Amino acid sequence: MPKEKIIIAGATGFIGRKLAQNMIEHGYDVTSFSRNVEKSKELLQHVNSHVKWSSESSNWHTSLEGVKAIVNLAGTPIAGKKWTEEYKQEIIDSRIKSTDSIVEAIKTLENPPAFINASAIGYYGNRGEELLHEGSECGSGFLADVTKKWEDSACRAIPYTRVVSARLGIILGEDGGALKKMMLPYNLFVGGPIGVGWQFMPWVHVNDIVEMFRFVIENEEISGPVNFVNPNPATMNDFAKELGKALNRPSIVKVPEFMIKLILGESADMVTGSARVVPDVLLKNNYQFKFTDLYAALKDILK
Repeated sequence: MPKEKIIIAGATGFIGRKLAQNMIEHGYDVTSFSRNVEKSKELLQHVNSHVKWSSESSNWHTSLEGVKAIVNLAGTPIAGKKWTEEYKQEIIDSRIKSTDSIVEAIKTLENPPAFINASAIGYYGNRGEELLHEGSECGSGFLADVTKKWEDSACRAIPYTRVVSARLGIILGEDGGALKKMMLPYNLFVGGPIGVGWQFMPWVHVNDIVEMFRFVIENEEISGPVNFVNPNPATMNDFAKELGKALNRPSIVKVPEFMIKLILGESADMVTGSARVVPDVLLKNNYQFKFTDLYAALKDILK
């Protein structure tokens, strides 16, 4: 029996590499869509098929025929640098153009794949202690605007196929994600909470992220927005405490919010804002979380 085919667009990134490995281990035939095929072949040596892909070309459209799902992870990093107006436009364009191009390809196919499009919990904006689920309204601010446009673009494929908007939380992993940058002050013995401290951080272990992607691919009754987060969002104070404990470092040097905003500008919203997000859709569909305890997740990553 032939293996079911999966396409990952943006597979050379932190999540894409993990997801490709996971899908192959579970018996799928994975194709990497990438602007740089040579880089894709170098980083994803376990992937057999590599297709040159860009939003400006259409010679890859036929690769979608007979595919179970396409996962789109493409996009300029949100935390790549300070948010100048030019960089903000690059963040938007890189997401909308790639998503639009996949939607246009899907519209031409007789049997299109399911479309699993990355999004982010930035959709909810800064909401304090409000409990947020997939049905909560969109928030305000740059991140909310970006994710709303991103999801609206993906939703244009709904008349043709199943669409899932994967709203990714703050990803913790050993070789990427948010944790690597957050560890630096702790290693210098000046770690501690950032900003007011009570703001909620919807964290998720990278191993859960890749399992969540496979879960929504395989559970075809799931569609629409899905929060890819842990069911127990931590406050910044709790996160700082647990990280210090996991690293065996003090966690007492509080970084004032104004200082973060002075350094990062508008992008400081990513660490000073609060989003108490819960994964209602995953819970209702009986997804089995690998990590629900923050300290256990941190120890697993740091071991």
